Amino acid sequence: MNHRTKALSLAVCLNLVASFWAIIAFFAAQRIIAANGISGISSFYEGSLSYCTIIYIGSVIIITVFLFVKRLWSLIISGIFTILITIFCIILFSLYLSKKEEIVESYHYVFENPDYLKFGLKIQNNFSCCGWENATDVPDELSCTGNYSCKPAITKVINRVTLSLDSGLFIGFAFFVAALYFVYKVFMEVLHPISSFDELTLAPLDHRP
Repeated sequence: MNHRTKALSLAVCLNLVASFWAIIAFFAAQRIIAANGISGISSFYEGSLSYCTIIYIGSVIIITVFLFVKRLWSLIISGIFTILITIFCIILFSLYLSKKEEIVESYHYVFENPDYLKFGLKIQNNFSCCGWENATDVPDELSCTGNYSCKPAITKVINRVTLSLDSGLFIGFAFFVAALYFVYKVFMEVLHPISSFDELTLAPLDHRP
């Protein structure tokens, strides 16, 4: 296996591993939400998890296909997509970490909006809790006997979801950066085909007489 092929193979493998971790994180997050019986309530939050999963699956397919084309233009496209997905990782990591409270509050409406009280009742039954923040002040339709409110229970679930997401995204980010490094190496070799790669670092070597 020549050095360019080796670097290319590493770039492909690292992209696959990076996307695998990110996709697993999103699937795990959706699984946690479903297992705790709160799916179908925060449609924007849950929708973002589904869309992000699709984006990652599509990105890894695009990056891998263009890497295997082995042309300068295809490497540029792969590099651009890898950079974009790396930035996407950083943005998602920051959002899910900094917006936990807003995400938790997105479940509040089912305890106040008459059209969605059935979801509030579902949460109360699942967690044996009562009301959102005040267990003693709930609508008649949500009459319950729990001694504590539901917000802390939802907060614990969202904390688990956020931990799953951020762990997967952080690992994915590290692998995407490594993949970008090898895409760059292959790109430089295509630009300067007379150069060779160092056996250990895959860095281009100058040809001396």
